[in-house]
Amino acid sequence: MLRIFKLCGTLLSLLAAESFAVELTLLGDFPGGRLSSSGNGISADGSLICGNGELTLDPGEANEETVGAAFVWTAESGLTLLPFPQDLVGRRRAVARSMSDDGALIVGEARNFFNKDQPALWTRQADGSYTIELLNPPAGSPFSANVSANLDALAISGNGTVITGRGQTIPGEYEAWRWTRETGLVAIGNLSGGPIMKSGRTSYSSGEGLDRSGNHLIGLSWSGMNDDDRLVRQAFSYVGDTMTALGDLQDPPLASQGYGISKDGTTVVGQARDPDLGQIAFRKVGDAPMEALGQFPATSPLSIARAVNADGSVVIGESNTDRDREAFLWRADSSSGITSLSDLVTIEGGYLETANAISDDGLIIVGTVIYPDENNQNEREAYRLKLDAPILASPSLPTLALTALDNEVLLTFSASSSTATFTLEFSPDLAQGFTPMVSFQNDTRETLSVTYEGSSVSLSPVTESLPKGGHGFWRLRMTLP
Repeated sequence: MLRIFKLCGTLLSLLAAESFAVELTLLGDFPGGRLSSSGNGISADGSLICGNGELTLDPGEANEETVGAAFVWTAESGLTLLPFPQDLVGRRRAVARSMSDDGALIVGEARNFFNKDQPALWTRQADGSYTIELLNPPAGSPFSANVSANLDALAISGNGTVITGRGQTIPGEYEAWRWTRETGLVAIGNLSGGPIMKSGRTSYSSGEGLDRSGNHLIGLSWSGMNDDDRLVRQAFSYVGDTMTALGDLQDPPLASQGYGISKDGTTVVGQARDPDLGQIAFRKVGDAPMEALGQFPATSPLSIARAVNADGSVVIGESNTDRDREAFLWRADSSSGITSLSDLVTIEGGYLETANAISDDGLIIVGTVIYPDENNQNEREAYRLKLDAPILASPSLPTLALTALDNEVLLTFSASSSTATFTLEFSPDLAQGFTPMVSFQNDTRETLSVTYEGSSVSLSPVTESLPKGGHGFWRLRMTLP
């Protein structure tokens, strides 16, 4: 459960969950080829989507070919083809994977003159069209620029200044990289700090996600061999030229991978190894341990978190079922665990297979839907799922009330569950993440921030005196065990 209220002088407003509706939009595909498109990236407000589909070029001519093509989508224009770097048969291929908050910059990869994947940056022009630029590794880079290397751009920061991905160093081996206009494309190493021999390969790392500023990069890397001679993979955090392993759901670590980070930089999501549950989606907030998010029932259970919204409160991904993998949603303000997105919509014979990206507010999700065609063959299509309010409600929500007195403001709420923990959190402007200030459980109260000056008036019902200078936004989070 989450309630947000604004405190600014004597002006108070209380925001609560409203009723909701679900809107599913299938984005289509390009002409020719099979129906096979995927939504991969999204703008901050959810109005623009990027991805890839199949396109038949030069139909009926000697140069006819069906290729993978990158697109950008809006409700007004539908799918718009993003340009290839060259118009040569066998060299026309591109994938769009991520976009800046405003959608003006899109990154992915495209085929270069040597028929290798190279990081691509599409930039929106004044007329709404996009131009393409290939990002070249500098001289002396471990990546063999333009010749034998494949390089993929996987994410761009919300402000559009930083790009990350992975690049081939020698056949079969990859290293994470970070790009800015000032530095160019720079390899950032891996957790092992040196070669690890495994099946003829020696090292691997990949940059997978960036926060809004681009200062916090996350990904996955080989980190060493364990006592059983098994390869250890770990999610990593890269800040200030330092790569730090994020651990695992088991100790010692074995197999964690970071795939998404919140725009405020507080929350990392991905997949980790649990000794009892196997590979399972995780969420990690700050320095707190990883939290397993759950799995759908399946003969071979497995789940993976792909992305998280701006403040880290909503996570999306996929989990195995006995028919296939299916998209899920997890919310911090619910005790229901992961929820199937397919349960929210009706798709004849089909379901939402992947969830790849999410808007800042956590209400718009993009990915791939799968359904049978007239020949009962599976087709996949990019989708946009819009929710107009949180879709899950925690049971027995507390009653909240704000009272403005002459010299103080009081928040009063009834404890709806004897096992719940209530945490009062503060953000000065919503652009910054919420900081926990004080928590309540049963008849106990614990101050969580040395800067917090509020006090408890009563614990039955709970009444808290808010700081007089606490101008900004406050929210009350209820967590059930």
